[in-house]
Amino acid sequence: MEDTVHGLSRWITGLNPVLAVALVSALPWIELRGGIPVGIALLGLPAWKTIAAALVGNSLAVTPIVLGTKLYEKRLERVRWLRWLLNWSLSRARRHEQVVNRYGSIGLALLVAIPVPGTGAWTATAVSILVGMRLGPTLAAIYGGLVICAAVVYAATAGVIGGASLIIPPK
Repeated sequence: MEDTVHGLSRWITGLNPVLAVALVSALPWIELRGGIPVGIALLGLPAWKTIAAALVGNSLAVTPIVLGTKLYEKRLERVRWLRWLLNWSLSRARRHEQVVNRYGSIGLALLVAIPVPGTGAWTATAVSILVGMRLGPTLAAIYGGLVICAAVVYAATAGVIGGASLIIPPK
């Protein structure tokens, strides 16, 4: 496990830092919740560059999925492995369906905004398919939630780094 972490760390630090943050933020289950700490703590990027790269990376990852599934859902179901992937994603998203049914776009935005495991833009995409949300409100809720999530994750990252500097003196 330690070798994997070191290998991933070397790979990330070998890339252009802004690109590395965008790529980490585009990954499902990691998203900008991982991209922002990587950019600030590991790569030493300024906060504004880190947040911008994380938002772009996370948005660019889910936008084609939202567009593709909304426009081509029936066609995707004809391809066996895509149908399996779609069904698997939707089954994991069902636990959040009630929140979005009850609160609509606000519920979807909150699903993205709260940075805990099992939430995020990828999950919100699947939930929006389940509840049959229209394209415009789906994208607006996801993008709004990403901005809120970025602020929360940045505040947490800055707090942890600031707190650590009180305990561990800088070199």
